[in-house]
Amino acid sequence: LLSLYIAVSLRVPEMSTTTRRARGSDELDGRCRAAASHLSSIGVNFLAIDFDQTMIDVHTGGRWKESSTELAKHLRPVFLSLLPAASDRNIRIAIVTFSGQTSAIREVLEIAFPGLSETIPIRGNDMTWQYEGNGMRLGKQQHMASAVEELLRKPPGTGIE
Repeated sequence: LLSLYIAVSLRVPEMSTTTRRARGSDELDGRCRAAASHLSSIGVNFLAIDFDQTMIDVHTGGRWKESSTELAKHLRPVFLSLLPAASDRNIRIAIVTFSGQTSAIREVLEIAFPGLSETIPIRGNDMTWQYEGNGMRLGKQQHMASAVEELLRKPPGTGIE
């Protein structure tokens, strides 16, 4: 978690996603690769990431009215680097959110992470999933558990091994 905290703390002042990726992206990419490598070395195989005010720099409140392209401009640079780095280390990723706008989140992932987005389960308050397990149901724990269940159902090499 320390490595992830260090990577997440590498925030850049507000500017467009394109500009943010261009400035200092080599350093950020390197730090995110190092964080992903460390997480993998200690046995972490799953990252559950909140969306509003975490992966993006705004809080949509589940009421985003603009386009997904506009919302994608609010992705924090650290996640643009961290998600591919984690995936390269076979760390599975899920988005867990209280937002019901999971289709908009899916579109943002498709814009930002083509080829990776389809491997990322999204669990939000959209009534499209349920958790039947015996685990905790507080906060987003059931969101995470449901995402893991989905990943475990996938063929070998595509889920959590």
